[in-house]
Amino acid sequence: MEIADLHCDTITALDPAQWREGSGHISWRKLKEAGYGLQCVAVFQPYDRGDLYANFMRYADLLDESVEQNGDLVAKVTDARGIEKAVGEGKVALMLTIEEGGTMEGSLNKLHTLYRRGVRMMTLTWNFANELGYPNLDIATYRADRLFSLAHTDDRGLTPLGHETVAEMNR
Repeated sequence: MEIADLHCDTITALDPAQWREGSGHISWRKLKEAGYGLQCVAVFQPYDRGDLYANFMRYADLLDESVEQNGDLVAKVTDARGIEKAVGEGKVALMLTIEEGGTMEGSLNKLHTLYRRGVRMMTLTWNFANELGYPNLDIATYRADRLFSLAHTDDRGLTPLGHETVAEMNR
């Protein structure tokens, strides 16, 4: 049985030199040995930190380099055919995803570039409002002591650009 994990944002926390054989919970070898067929590799960056688009491109480059160096274990994929091919070759299929729609910096042109880089899934917001919409929870009212009693606090939803982005992503 192959495992399909649709979210793991470890890539932004690990040293790329550790991706193949790392000592943490995740490495390419551990995924293969555990029976993973698909690992969605999420680039996570909180919206309030720096140049998200440029940082994403750096992570995408690092992932591409790692896939090239570790082609015996992993293959970068963008669709079901690619997943089937990778699994058929005994490799873990890696699909690039984004956790924070602010990475596209409000630009549909950048969204298209992200797609060309292989991104196939993207969360629209994380815990902060961005150009695409508002989070379910107002992070400004978050308190760690209420972690398990968090309640829906924001009804604003998507912005017009958020709606346009969803339509474009579904095209």
